[in-house]
Amino acid sequence: MTSFYPIFLDVEHKLCVIVGGGKVATRKAVSLLGANAVVRVISPQVHSDLTVLAEANKLQIMARKYQDDDLAGAFLVIAATDNTALNGQVAAFCQAQRILCNVVDAPEHGNFIVPSMIVRGPLTLAISTGGMAPAATQQIRQRLQEEFDDAYGVVLATLGQVRKRIKREFDDPQQRRSIVTSMKVDDLVCLYRTGGQVAVDKKINQMLLTYKKENGI
Repeated sequence: MTSFYPIFLDVEHKLCVIVGGGKVATRKAVSLLGANAVVRVISPQVHSDLTVLAEANKLQIMARKYQDDDLAGAFLVIAATDNTALNGQVAAFCQAQRILCNVVDAPEHGNFIVPSMIVRGPLTLAISTGGMAPAATQQIRQRLQEEFDDAYGVVLATLGQVRKRIKREFDDPQQRRSIVTSMKVDDLVCLYRTGGQVAVDKKINQMLLTYKKENGI
């Protein structure tokens, strides 16, 4: 069994090539676009959703059979065709050229796998069983989806803005850490669920004001 090293990859403005044009390729393209990648799709036939994205100048489609030269300059490649031999050819070329490659139907032939993900604003949860138990992965994902709802995304985005405010209003790094640590995410999430954004903002403002008074700021 391969032991994978978990990592979140920055693909912004980097060329990511998808070989294949079906539903799986479409899902991969949408995910990469969400990370601001430059996406190129290579396939004689493509899903209608990919065509729509191409017409909106979101990605590039090369509507023909794959050639190794198509991967020139690629940062990352996904082999997502229904042709096992072709996927293997793509993986072999990537290995020789030291290009990151995921093979959707045979992940052991690539050099990385894509975990099941839950995205809530700035929060991303990645779940993987290393390919050993896909059904269990989905079961765990469903449970986490219920626990980590959209409220987490809203609260974390709010805390991101508050962090900038704290940097402006407090010069002492130790004070900054103390304030940030005191803001419990779960407590704010519960507050958001009952009182919405207004309640969260009010609570944070009160905390900052109280801290300033207690520390003579």
